Amino acid sequence: MPADAIAVHGLTGAFLADKPLFAAVADEFLAFVGDAPLVAHNAGFDIAVLNAELKRAGKPPIAPLTLWCWHGASIPADITRSTTYVRAMA
Repeated sequence: MPADAIAVHGLTGAFLADKPLFAAVADEFLAFVGDAPLVAHNAGFDIAVLNAELKRAGKPPIAPLTLWCWHGASIPADITRSTTYVRAMA
């Protein structure tokens, strides 16, 4: 793992050594996500990374329309983070 990458996310090669590759958990991830809308800060990047990994795993891509982008605002800590609230604020 390059030092620059570790500086960003703090994940070392030693930490990741025993973790499964995305392909091994892709079905579990897709089942978890289901048809729920995804909330992302940097949606374009996130969907591109997810879909690249899904393609490598031989899985269908996530449709971009299921991704919510939240720019320039934050959800108050005392509010339930429901899709209704996110949709109202989007």
